[in-house]
Amino acid sequence: MNVREAEPRDAPVLLAFDHVAASDAGRVSMVERGVSEGRVLLAEREGEAAGFLLHSDRLLGHPFIELVYVRDTMRRQGVASLLVCEHLRGSPDRSVFTSTNESNTPARRLFERLGFVESGRIVGMDEGDPEIVLRWLRPSRP
Repeated sequence: MNVREAEPRDAPVLLAFDHVAASDAGRVSMVERGVSEGRVLLAEREGEAAGFLLHSDRLLGHPFIELVYVRDTMRRQGVASLLVCEHLRGSPDRSVFTSTNESNTPARRLFERLGFVESGRIVGMDEGDPEIVLRWLRPSRP
């Protein structure tokens, strides 16, 4: 599998398998803007887009993984883990944040398996389903 920065020509492909984008113009804008600003990593398997990661520095100036999305047919094959690990490897910062709904068990397990720990909760964004903020901290070198 190959991971690279998404290019503008990739945006329609990513949006085609992102089911949320089909009914959410805000999601379409977010992904298109991220691609144009060089903030999207794309995972490909045999030339086919398998998933993508959108990142920013929007959490109070700290690196933040906004979105990880994997094509339905390629889930549970390590695509999300590869994208997150590539992003962490390329981040110059000591810590990286992300968030997910409390109900999103697969995402929470993924991030916890990769060393993220709960850093806080935001109540009220999605009624009855708190947003869990997670933080990854680069290990210190001895």
